[in-house]
Amino acid sequence: MPPKRRTCLGVIEETTYETHKRRANKPQPWIVLKSVVAIMVGIAGYATYVYVGRACTHMITRRGDPMGSLAVGGGLSVVSCAPLPV
Repeated sequence: MPPKRRTCLGVIEETTYETHKRRANKPQPWIVLKSVVAIMVGIAGYATYVYVGRACTHMITRRGDPMGSLAVGGGLSVVSCAPLPV
């Protein structure tokens, strides 16, 4: 029986399969887990800044063209800063 001819694509697929099989049961490194938490806190903080700083501030200070009244702006800013129940 002639030896199996290996191609470049076959070697890549075989290496990828072996790597996935080897990494399947390993947990993620702790630095990856901690950095994901930091990134998510940053995204949540920026979203809060944009929501309160851009939308609610115009309602509270009554500048420009607010989309609601003073009470609506204050209420929305309080609700956005309240922690969500888990």
